[in-house]
Amino acid sequence: MKKKYFLLIVLAIAILFNFYYLFSSQYLNTMIKQLEHINADQEQVILNQQSYNEELISHMQLYRSMSEFHIDLNAEIRLEDGSIKCIKDISSQTMQLVFRFNEFTCQNCLFEEFRKLDSISNIIGHDKIIIMGAYKNDKDLHIVKRLNRVKLPIYNVKIGDINCPIDNYNVPYIFVIDKNYNANNIFIPLKGNDKQIDEYYRTIINLFQNTDNNLYNE
Repeated sequence: MKKKYFLLIVLAIAILFNFYYLFSSQYLNTMIKQLEHINADQEQVILNQQSYNEELISHMQLYRSMSEFHIDLNAEIRLEDGSIKCIKDISSQTMQLVFRFNEFTCQNCLFEEFRKLDSISNIIGHDKIIIMGAYKNDKDLHIVKRLNRVKLPIYNVKIGDINCPIDNYNVPYIFVIDKNYNANNIFIPLKGNDKQIDEYYRTIINLFQNTDNNLYNE
């Protein structure tokens, strides 16, 4: 009888040990998966930061490679109605702000820039802003305009046609063109750097307002 109880006790201990082993194994596997998930998230953060750093370095190299360029007046542009003109035909021969982008520009970036340009146009004047896209298909550019509810006209200009080195890179950029068709105040809006972008636009607004005041005083 005692032997029977002893065997039952041993069996119970064995069962409890098996349960403990299974629970410990499941708990350990869960912890391992959580650690792997955390490591994956950390690696993604590092990769994102490295990508941002590389993008920033690339943009800074573009800044250093140029401070000014001359617009090609005879560069062809396609209007929204499909007709073709030259840049000189749409210029007001006064200082204007130009926003340049292409079909590789992210949609969120475009939405933000169009929103800001619309706000700025109410301050410096709608005729002081030129928007130039670079799309192989005019219909795609029209869709972008409609989706972003852009009120200003958008012209389609082939990459490289305006004589700007940045055109060869898949980045949006902004610049000011003066009455002599010299481009200056070149700026590349970096995604996530809203503070710097807002500061640039404030500078542009002051530049246009001061220029208009000087012309008025003359």
